[in-house]
Amino acid sequence: MRKVITTGVMAACLTVAMWTGDAHAKNVECRFGIGHRAVKRTIWCVSHKLNEPGSFRRTALYVAGRESGFYARAVNSSSGTCGVFQHQPHLWPGRFASYRAPKRFGRMAPSCFSGRTNVIVSLLMAKRGGWGPWAM
Repeated sequence: MRKVITTGVMAACLTVAMWTGDAHAKNVECRFGIGHRAVKRTIWCVSHKLNEPGSFRRTALYVAGRESGFYARAVNSSSGTCGVFQHQPHLWPGRFASYRAPKRFGRMAPSCFSGRTNVIVSLLMAKRGGWGPWAM
């Protein structure tokens, strides 16, 4: 009896692992489209791939909400900062070059207005150096 239960539990775990793996495989590169909801899902996905705790994810969501309202094409009229995490345009090319995503995220658009790229670069920056550039 014990062997049957153990086999059943193992089969169920394997089934769940395969199902979640297939669903997750579709978004290996954290691609969810455009819009506010897609930006939030991208933040969640990238922070998960970076193995960051929930507090990191909550901070990222807070900062993105405050900076741009999760709007990828946001521009600050006074400073000219751009994108989800509001980078200064003259600093963006260097940041993009320095924080290019590992292969696990796939190809990235070089524009600070690409919500996905902006999120990946910003979270890599925060992972390496903290949230200082966004001084909350």
